[in-house]
Amino acid sequence: MAQTSGTYISRLHRWLMTGIQNTVKFVTGIQVNLISEYTSGNGVVIDGVTCKDAAVASGASGTAGAVDVFPSTASKGKLRVVAADSAGNTTTTVTNASMAGARTITVGDPKRGAATLAMNALTARFRLDWLAGRRGKPALNADILDATEATRMIADPDFELLGTNAASSCSAFDAEGGIALTTAGAADDQVILTPHQDANQSAWKQVTWGTDRQTLWEARIKTPADITNIILWAGLKLTNTPVIATDDDQAFFRFAPADNSGKWAAVNSIGGTDDAADSGVTVAASTVYHLVINIDSARVATFYVNGVLVETTEALTDAVDLIPFIGVQETTTTAGKSVTVQAQAIERNFG
Repeated sequence: MAQTSGTYISRLHRWLMTGIQNTVKFVTGIQVNLISEYTSGNGVVIDGVTCKDAAVASGASGTAGAVDVFPSTASKGKLRVVAADSAGNTTTTVTNASMAGARTITVGDPKRGAATLAMNALTARFRLDWLAGRRGKPALNADILDATEATRMIADPDFELLGTNAASSCSAFDAEGGIALTTAGAADDQVILTPHQDANQSAWKQVTWGTDRQTLWEARIKTPADITNIILWAGLKLTNTPVIATDDDQAFFRFAPADNSGKWAAVNSIGGTDDAADSGVTVAASTVYHLVINIDSARVATFYVNGVLVETTEALTDAVDLIPFIGVQETTTTAGKSVTVQAQAIERNFG
């Protein structure tokens, strides 16, 4: 029995050491700073990776090709940036956002998960992610309350449909991924994706998305093959209408072919003063757009289209709770106009 136990212990030891070795090999080239039990000059080297608590002044060079960055008042908790020789003039940028608390740098190992190089990294932000179609199909609110299981169970629990002549049949799973929203086929028909309106049904509605909480909203949507006679809108508003002048406070994207030369408009309203800024991005058919609106600590909203900054606003009105909407409207009688929603996310600081 003792021999058997020893065999199991030996196997466990080899398994643990193999995992450590593979993880360290995966981060070859990264200088890992250990905790203060290792004093200057008494580090360890594993597979060419130096791990030690080196006393290097802030901003000074460490080893060749490396820079150690310390807090201004301490010599612990450094960040080491290592650059290897490469062809051409290559630049690597490390940006520190304005965030409280310690942060975690995670290096993924495709075989064994990830090696975490920091602790106490719980976020100070509340975030919701919605992958369209993952938990059902958005429908009229009545569907999620329906006694018929076949109707109730396929309704998305976070979002419902609103709009002129909107029906549950106006949403469908897209074969390429996401949810297609299609109007009913008459002039001014709409389909609007909104958080469920019932109390306690969804955090998308129950949590407030205030201009004073550094709210960030983003979505991936795909335009239809025909972008004539259509209005698309997506972002943060007080009401679900695409009419710019309706809400005193808002920040959203809007597209109508006849407006703004067929380009996305970055719309913001501050205390009733409206601005539909030209994003410079012409809307194309059958194209995916990643739309982002970020409200910073000064309540300034920045608009991004596919990663490019297209608009910066003045400070928004303080402490206004906005609601995320995505909508499509047809402007003439047609066979219906559509937009495909692939994903949506929103986050804010905890109160």
